[in-house]
Amino acid sequence: MLNWLTYGLIDIATYTQSFLVLFAFLLWFLSVKRHIDIKENLKLLSKVAAFTLAGALVSPFFIQLLRGRMVQFFAGIGKAIVKIDSGHTLWLFLNAAYQGVSITAGFFLLVLAIRLMPSAKKLTFPLIHPFILFAAVARMGCFVKGCCFGKKIDPHSIFATIYPPNSPASAYFNKTEQLMSRFQPSLPVHPTQLYLVVALLLLFVLQHFLWKKKIVENYTIAIIAVAGYGIINFFIEFLRQEQLLYDFLTLGQFADIGLVLIAISMFFAKPVVEKPVEQTRGKA
Repeated sequence: MLNWLTYGLIDIATYTQSFLVLFAFLLWFLSVKRHIDIKENLKLLSKVAAFTLAGALVSPFFIQLLRGRMVQFFAGIGKAIVKIDSGHTLWLFLNAAYQGVSITAGFFLLVLAIRLMPSAKKLTFPLIHPFILFAAVARMGCFVKGCCFGKKIDPHSIFATIYPPNSPASAYFNKTEQLMSRFQPSLPVHPTQLYLVVALLLLFVLQHFLWKKKIVENYTIAIIAVAGYGIINFFIEFLRQEQLLYDFLTLGQFADIGLVLIAISMFFAKPVVEKPVEQTRGKA
Protein backbone atom coordinates (compact mmCIF):
# COMPACT_ATOMS: atom_id res chain seq x y z
CA MET A 1 0.00 0.00 0.00
CA LEU A 2 2.91 2.34 0.78
CA ASN A 3 5.34 1.08 -1.86
CA TRP A 4 4.27 3.78 -4.31
CA LEU A 5 6.33 6.22 -2.20
CA THR A 6 9.54 4.61 -3.49
CA TYR A 7 8.18 3.39 -6.84
CA GLY A 8 8.58 -0.14 -5.54
CA LEU A 9 12.36 0.16 -5.04
CA ILE A 10 12.01 -0.31 -1.26
CA ASP A 11 9.35 -2.57 0.19
CA ILE A 12 8.09 -0.03 2.73
CA ALA A 13 4.85 -1.95 3.26
CA THR A 14 6.65 -5.03 4.57
CA TYR A 15 8.82 -3.01 6.96
CA THR A 16 5.80 -1.04 8.18
CA GLN A 17 3.76 -4.19 8.70
CA SER A 18 6.62 -5.78 10.67
CA PHE A 19 6.88 -2.66 12.84
CA LEU A 20 3.14 -2.63 13.54
CA VAL A 21 3.12 -6.33 14.45
CA LEU A 22 6.08 -5.85 16.81
CA PHE A 23 4.38 -2.80 18.32
CA ALA A 24 1.19 -4.85 18.77
CA PHE A 25 3.17 -7.56 20.59
CA LEU A 26 4.73 -4.89 22.82
CA LEU A 27 1.29 -3.51 23.76
CA TRP A 28 0.09 -7.02 24.49
CA PHE A 29 3.13 -7.81 26.65
CA LEU A 30 2.85 -4.57 28.64
CA SER A 31 -0.84 -5.18 29.27
CA VAL A 32 -0.25 -8.79 30.37
CA LYS A 33 2.53 -7.57 32.67
CA ARG A 34 0.10 -5.10 34.20
CA HIS A 35 -2.32 -7.83 35.19
CA ILE A 36 -0.01 -10.66 36.30
CA ASP A 37 3.53 -11.23 37.53
CA ILE A 38 5.42 -12.51 34.47
CA LYS A 39 8.24 -14.16 36.45
CA GLU A 40 5.86 -15.89 38.83
CA ASN A 41 3.77 -17.27 35.95
CA LEU A 42 6.60 -17.82 33.45
CA LYS A 43 6.33 -21.61 33.51
CA LEU A 44 2.58 -21.53 32.93
CA LEU A 45 2.89 -18.89 30.21
CA SER A 46 5.53 -21.05 28.52
CA LYS A 47 3.16 -24.04 28.51
CA VAL A 48 0.39 -21.98 26.91
CA ALA A 49 2.83 -20.57 24.34
CA ALA A 50 4.18 -24.07 23.56
CA PHE A 51 0.66 -25.45 23.06
CA THR A 52 -0.27 -22.53 20.80
CA LEU A 53 2.96 -22.79 18.80
CA ALA A 54 2.56 -26.55 18.38
CA GLY A 55 -0.93 -26.00 17.04
CA ALA A 56 0.35 -23.34 14.63
CA LEU A 57 3.10 -25.65 13.37
CA VAL A 58 0.70 -28.45 12.45
CA SER A 59 -2.07 -26.14 11.21
CA PRO A 60 -0.95 -26.15 7.53
CA PHE A 61 -1.43 -29.93 7.42
CA PHE A 62 -4.85 -29.64 9.01
CA ILE A 63 -5.82 -26.87 6.60
CA GLN A 64 -4.80 -28.91 3.54
CA LEU A 65 -6.60 -31.95 4.95
CA LEU A 66 -9.79 -29.92 5.17
CA ARG A 67 -9.27 -28.69 1.62
CA GLY A 68 -8.74 -32.25 0.38
CA ARG A 69 -5.26 -31.41 -0.96
CA MET A 70 -3.03 -33.32 1.47
CA VAL A 71 -1.29 -35.41 -1.23
CA GLN A 72 -0.57 -32.35 -3.41
CA PHE A 73 0.56 -30.45 -0.32
CA PHE A 74 3.18 -33.03 0.66
CA ALA A 75 4.32 -33.33 -2.96
CA GLY A 76 4.74 -29.56 -3.14
CA ILE A 77 6.67 -29.50 0.15
CA GLY A 78 9.09 -32.10 -1.15
CA LYS A 79 9.82 -30.09 -4.28
CA ALA A 80 10.09 -26.82 -2.32
CA ILE A 81 12.53 -28.23 0.27
CA VAL A 82 14.94 -29.31 -2.48
CA LYS A 83 15.01 -25.73 -3.78
CA ILE A 84 15.94 -24.20 -0.39
CA ASP A 85 19.50 -22.92 -0.81
CA SER A 86 19.49 -19.68 1.19
CA GLY A 87 17.78 -17.80 3.97
CA HIS A 88 15.62 -16.01 1.41
CA THR A 89 14.31 -19.21 -0.19
CA LEU A 90 13.72 -20.67 3.30
CA TRP A 91 11.65 -17.60 4.17
CA LEU A 92 9.65 -17.96 0.95
CA PHE A 93 9.02 -21.63 1.75
CA LEU A 94 7.80 -20.90 5.29
CA ASN A 95 5.67 -18.00 4.03
CA ALA A 96 3.99 -20.28 1.48
CA ALA A 97 3.51 -23.13 3.96
CA TYR A 98 1.93 -20.93 6.65
CA GLN A 99 -0.07 -18.54 4.49
CA GLY A 100 -3.29 -20.08 5.80
CA VAL A 101 -2.36 -19.35 9.41
CA SER A 102 -3.91 -16.05 10.43
CA ILE A 103 -4.38 -13.91 13.51
CA THR A 104 -7.79 -15.52 13.92
CA ALA A 105 -6.29 -19.02 13.85
CA GLY A 106 -3.67 -17.94 16.38
CA PHE A 107 -6.35 -16.52 18.68
CA PHE A 108 -8.36 -19.73 18.38
CA LEU A 109 -5.32 -21.81 19.36
CA LEU A 110 -4.53 -19.51 22.28
CA VAL A 111 -8.08 -19.64 23.65
CA LEU A 112 -8.19 -23.42 23.13
CA ALA A 113 -4.91 -23.81 25.04
CA ILE A 114 -6.26 -21.81 28.00
CA ARG A 115 -9.54 -23.71 27.90
CA LEU A 116 -7.89 -27.16 27.88
CA MET A 117 -5.34 -26.39 30.59
CA PRO A 118 -7.11 -26.05 33.97
CA SER A 119 -4.02 -24.51 35.54
CA ALA A 120 -4.07 -21.74 32.91
CA LYS A 121 -7.56 -20.52 33.81
CA LYS A 122 -6.11 -17.67 35.85
CA LEU A 123 -4.45 -16.39 32.67
CA THR A 124 -7.78 -16.09 30.84
CA PHE A 125 -8.36 -12.39 31.40
CA PRO A 126 -4.69 -11.22 31.36
CA LEU A 127 -4.02 -12.89 27.98
CA ILE A 128 -7.36 -12.53 26.20
CA HIS A 129 -8.42 -9.01 27.16
CA PRO A 130 -5.36 -7.26 25.57
CA PHE A 131 -5.35 -9.61 22.57
CA ILE A 132 -8.18 -7.60 21.04
CA LEU A 133 -5.97 -4.49 21.00
CA PHE A 134 -3.08 -6.55 19.63
CA ALA A 135 -5.27 -7.83 16.79
CA ALA A 136 -6.51 -4.33 15.93
CA VAL A 137 -2.98 -2.92 15.62
CA ALA A 138 -1.73 -5.98 13.72
CA ARG A 139 -4.62 -5.66 11.25
CA MET A 140 -3.41 -2.15 10.47
CA GLY A 141 -0.28 -3.88 9.22
CA CYS A 142 -2.45 -6.08 7.00
CA PHE A 143 -3.98 -2.97 5.46
CA VAL A 144 -0.56 -1.42 4.83
CA LYS A 145 0.76 -4.65 3.30
CA GLY A 146 -2.39 -5.17 1.24
CA CYS A 147 -3.11 -8.71 2.38
CA CYS A 148 -6.58 -9.83 3.55
CA PHE A 149 -8.16 -7.37 1.10
CA GLY A 150 -11.88 -7.30 0.44
CA LYS A 151 -14.12 -8.08 -2.49
CA LYS A 152 -14.85 -5.61 -5.28
CA ILE A 153 -16.84 -2.55 -4.35
CA ASP A 154 -18.53 0.28 -6.24
CA PRO A 155 -15.75 2.68 -7.34
CA HIS A 156 -17.86 5.62 -6.16
CA SER A 157 -18.20 4.28 -2.62
CA ILE A 158 -16.45 6.27 0.10
CA PHE A 159 -14.93 2.98 1.30
CA ALA A 160 -13.48 2.02 -2.09
CA THR A 161 -9.77 1.23 -1.77
CA ILE A 162 -7.42 0.85 -4.72
CA TYR A 163 -4.09 -0.87 -4.09
CA PRO A 164 -0.93 0.06 -6.01
CA PRO A 165 0.59 -2.03 -8.84
CA ASN A 166 2.13 -5.40 -7.89
CA SER A 167 0.04 -5.58 -4.73
CA PRO A 168 -1.68 -8.81 -3.62
CA ALA A 169 -4.98 -7.37 -4.86
CA SER A 170 -3.54 -6.57 -8.31
CA ALA A 171 -2.02 -10.06 -8.50
CA TYR A 172 -5.38 -11.61 -7.62
CA PHE A 173 -7.35 -9.65 -10.20
CA ASN A 174 -4.70 -10.41 -12.81
CA LYS A 175 -4.99 -14.11 -12.00
CA THR A 176 -8.77 -13.96 -12.39
CA GLU A 177 -8.29 -12.12 -15.71
CA GLN A 178 -9.96 -8.96 -14.46
CA LEU A 179 -6.70 -7.04 -14.94
CA MET A 180 -4.35 -7.20 -17.91
CA SER A 181 -1.28 -7.10 -15.67
CA ARG A 182 -0.42 -7.40 -11.99
CA PHE A 183 1.61 -4.23 -12.45
CA GLN A 184 -1.58 -2.18 -12.68
CA PRO A 185 -3.48 -0.60 -9.79
CA SER A 186 -6.03 -3.02 -8.36
CA LEU A 187 -9.76 -2.78 -8.84
CA PRO A 188 -11.57 -0.95 -5.98
CA VAL A 189 -12.12 -3.26 -3.01
CA HIS A 190 -13.56 -3.21 0.49
CA PRO A 191 -10.93 -2.19 3.10
CA THR A 192 -11.96 -5.15 5.26
CA GLN A 193 -8.82 -4.78 7.37
CA LEU A 194 -9.95 -1.31 8.48
CA TYR A 195 -13.50 -2.53 9.10
CA LEU A 196 -12.06 -5.08 11.50
CA VAL A 197 -9.68 -2.56 13.11
CA VAL A 198 -12.52 -0.17 13.95
CA ALA A 199 -14.79 -2.95 15.21
CA LEU A 200 -12.05 -4.47 17.40
CA LEU A 201 -11.11 -1.09 18.86
CA LEU A 202 -14.75 -0.53 19.82
CA LEU A 203 -14.84 -4.00 21.36
CA PHE A 204 -11.67 -3.24 23.33
CA VAL A 205 -13.11 0.06 24.57
CA LEU A 206 -16.25 -1.78 25.72
CA GLN A 207 -14.13 -4.35 27.55
CA HIS A 208 -12.01 -1.67 29.16
CA PHE A 209 -15.11 0.22 30.29
CA LEU A 210 -16.57 -2.94 31.86
CA TRP A 211 -13.25 -3.62 33.57
CA LYS A 212 -12.76 -0.08 34.88
CA LYS A 213 -16.32 0.17 36.17
CA LYS A 214 -16.21 -3.42 37.52
CA ILE A 215 -19.62 -4.03 35.96
CA VAL A 216 -18.83 -7.70 35.33
CA GLU A 217 -16.08 -10.08 36.40
CA ASN A 218 -12.79 -10.24 34.53
CA TYR A 219 -13.53 -13.81 33.44
CA THR A 220 -16.81 -12.67 31.85
CA ILE A 221 -15.00 -9.82 30.07
CA ALA A 222 -12.68 -12.40 28.53
CA ILE A 223 -15.70 -14.41 27.36
CA ILE A 224 -17.11 -11.26 25.74
CA ALA A 225 -13.77 -10.74 23.98
CA VAL A 226 -13.67 -14.28 22.57
CA ALA A 227 -17.29 -14.29 21.42
CA GLY A 228 -17.11 -10.69 20.20
CA TYR A 229 -14.03 -11.31 18.07
CA GLY A 230 -15.58 -14.45 16.59
CA ILE A 231 -18.87 -12.76 15.70
CA ILE A 232 -17.28 -9.59 14.31
CA ASN A 233 -14.74 -11.39 12.15
CA PHE A 234 -17.32 -13.94 10.96
CA PHE A 235 -19.46 -11.28 9.30
CA ILE A 236 -16.54 -9.23 7.95
CA GLU A 237 -15.21 -12.39 6.28
CA PHE A 238 -18.21 -12.26 3.92
CA LEU A 239 -16.70 -9.08 2.45
CA ARG A 240 -13.15 -10.44 2.30
CA GLN A 241 -11.71 -12.00 -0.83
CA GLU A 242 -11.00 -15.45 0.60
CA GLN A 243 -11.25 -18.99 -0.72
CA LEU A 244 -14.35 -20.83 0.43
CA LEU A 245 -14.05 -24.24 2.03
CA TYR A 246 -16.51 -26.70 0.47
CA ASP A 247 -18.09 -23.66 -1.27
CA PHE A 248 -19.57 -22.79 2.10
CA LEU A 249 -17.48 -20.69 4.48
CA THR A 250 -13.88 -19.51 4.71
CA LEU A 251 -11.33 -21.13 7.00
CA GLY A 252 -11.43 -17.98 9.13
CA GLN A 253 -15.18 -18.34 9.59
CA PHE A 254 -14.79 -21.92 10.79
CA ALA A 255 -12.27 -20.63 13.35
CA ASP A 256 -14.74 -17.89 14.31
CA ILE A 257 -17.44 -20.48 14.93
CA GLY A 258 -14.94 -22.37 17.07
CA LEU A 259 -14.26 -19.22 19.10
CA VAL A 260 -17.96 -18.64 19.75
CA LEU A 261 -18.44 -22.27 20.80
CA ILE A 262 -15.48 -22.07 23.18
CA ALA A 263 -16.87 -18.81 24.60
CA ILE A 264 -20.20 -20.53 25.27
CA SER A 265 -18.44 -23.45 26.97
CA MET A 266 -16.43 -20.98 29.07
CA PHE A 267 -19.62 -19.24 30.15
CA PHE A 268 -21.38 -22.39 31.33
CA ALA A 269 -18.22 -23.76 32.92
CA LYS A 270 -17.51 -20.49 34.70
CA PRO A 271 -16.58 -21.14 38.31
CA VAL A 272 -19.06 -19.88 40.86
CA VAL A 273 -17.58 -16.98 42.79
CA GLU A 274 -19.08 -16.65 46.20
CA LYS A 275 -19.57 -13.20 47.66
CA PRO A 276 -17.35 -12.60 50.66
CA VAL A 277 -19.20 -12.66 53.95
CA GLU A 278 -19.14 -9.29 55.59
CA GLN A 279 -17.68 -9.44 59.07
CA THR A 280 -19.38 -7.28 61.68
CA ARG A 281 -17.64 -6.34 64.86
CA GLY A 282 -19.54 -6.04 68.08
CA LYS A 283 -19.17 -2.95 70.16
CA ALA A 284 -16.77 -3.32 73.03
